[in-house]
Amino acid sequence: MGGPASQYSYNEFSMRMLHRQYYLYNLEKKNFKYPIEVKFLMEGKSNKWLEEEAGQWGDLIFNAKEKKIISQINKLLDDETFGVVISDLYSFVTWEKDFISQTSHSICRNLTTCGAAGTYIPNLKGCYGEMLDFEPKKETPFLREFGNFTEFAANFVKKSPLKLLPAYFLKDADRRVEAPLLLEPKSCEGEIVVMISTNGERFRRRNLHRSLNSLNEEGKKVSLFFFLSHADQIGRYRHESRALQDIFVGNFSMMGIDNYDQQPNYRYLTGIRFAKENCQNMQTFIFHSDGFFPNYHEISTKTGNTPFMACLGRVEEDSLELRIKQPFTKNWWRFDQLPLDYQIPRYCDNQYGGVMDKLALHQLEKTMSLSEEKVFSFHNGHIFFTGIMRDKAGISLTDMPSRGVDFNDALFLKERSYGDFTEDDVQKTFRKSFGKEVLENELKKIQSKMKEIK
Repeated sequence: MGGPASQYSYNEFSMRMLHRQYYLYNLEKKNFKYPIEVKFLMEGKSNKWLEEEAGQWGDLIFNAKEKKIISQINKLLDDETFGVVISDLYSFVTWEKDFISQTSHSICRNLTTCGAAGTYIPNLKGCYGEMLDFEPKKETPFLREFGNFTEFAANFVKKSPLKLLPAYFLKDADRRVEAPLLLEPKSCEGEIVVMISTNGERFRRRNLHRSLNSLNEEGKKVSLFFFLSHADQIGRYRHESRALQDIFVGNFSMMGIDNYDQQPNYRYLTGIRFAKENCQNMQTFIFHSDGFFPNYHEISTKTGNTPFMACLGRVEEDSLELRIKQPFTKNWWRFDQLPLDYQIPRYCDNQYGGVMDKLALHQLEKTMSLSEEKVFSFHNGHIFFTGIMRDKAGISLTDMPSRGVDFNDALFLKERSYGDFTEDDVQKTFRKSFGKEVLENELKKIQSKMKEIK
């Protein structure tokens, strides 16, 4: 009953996602004659994770006691509803031709005397006979049990998916997608432009990136920017923005976004649009998370032919393992947007990020700007940006390790895998690399700028 499952483990959230994806997939493929709406009766109380999940899907019913279940079923049995199926987390409604398939469970006419998993409650206020191919006189099975994710995948994942983008992403809009900013830098002069995704609370981490960038000035000028996520209390970051001129915060409320779900996709668009319109000297654009500390000058010397995008880490490929893990975890996507019979485009790991040249950035910004706004609801941001939108823009994808740039950094890998590095650990690592006094002098310069602007 906690938060979403990670990409490595499953929990009850995963099972709920399995139900959602099963019905989305079959409805999208028109395997069901009638639409099926899924609701989950939650026995316990809500929490912040469940509230977020409920906001995204609108299908959780909390404190589902007997009276409340009966009340909810009565609400669902409107004039257009044929009936209600009570299932459990491991059973799914199946369909044959125009009818619910026969099963081993019962039909129930009285809401007060039934409720076990496998029960079908017909809507006696409407015409339920059209839905069934039998008279309701005996036990009739209509549920199929899937015990695990591998079994689910074996039934629904094709071995050779289509190497095309689904139609959901292909249609262009009549007008340009807006991407306004609440906070943005005033200038951008670098030949190398870097956009780092960071949490608003990680001020010390941002200062470390700023200091290291100052110590690594060799050749091309680097413009370093930070795009803040979870920046609900915008006033806290205005001072940092005015003093250091490197903070981005998107105006997502103006775009009608009321949760974090769509923010990564709009964040990518606002970042590359700013670079396109303001960074006139830009030759190379690099993007990554704040847990990664690459050498930007080394990266800029290893870029390829235009238009060009490369992952700073390895290129992620479509695989059966990917399809039976991520769609049911915190990195999920909807099967009615990216159906299982379409190949997942090659994409970059969102922690490592990627690099592209100026021409690729311009093409990608144009493609995203003219796409329908509904596509920005695709939940998996790194697949959306470096996979789907990149593919739609006609930009090839490679990786920097294959070009001789080694990012096998123990600090980054450990933090990424286990999250057990504190800010003090990170600072200590770079004090050893650059010298304690040198690094602290750079940090003092930042602090002085902050004090100058009140």
